Amino acid sequence: MFLETAHPITENDIKQIEEKLNISIPRQFVEHYMSFNGGKPEDKFLYSKIADIEAGVQSFLPMKYKDVTGYTIESMYDNFVSKNVIPANYLPFALDFGSNLYCINLTTNEIVIIWMDVGNVTEEEICVLFEDFNTFISSLEAEE
Repeated sequence: MFLETAHPITENDIKQIEEKLNISIPRQFVEHYMSFNGGKPEDKFLYSKIADIEAGVQSFLPMKYKDVTGYTIESMYDNFVSKNVIPANYLPFALDFGSNLYCINLTTNEIVIIWMDVGNVTEEEICVLFEDFNTFISSLEAEE
């Protein structure tokens, strides 16, 4: 369940965003966003077996309609990619509690975290967490 979500979006909205950004968004991601456009997950914590780390999710960025941060997925993607902050195959969709980015790798569908607090982003700052978006979502749990 997600709280404080943005205005609902349609499949046509997502197609327009894909065309504008010249990307293809995985179906799992599209289906989730058609149900919950951004917002704060009730269950905020996760454990990645792949990376062997515990992390938290502060909020998911919305598509098309800005939230309180003033960003959308597409505006953050456009901003960070145009400034060469992150590689173009990473679509940011959520923030942790330290403003690091959760992204979906548009080539492999893996979910990564990009450690933004270290300066210039290199491959060393990109950590694979999950093999796909649904696994990421299903890993969210309440704090123990």
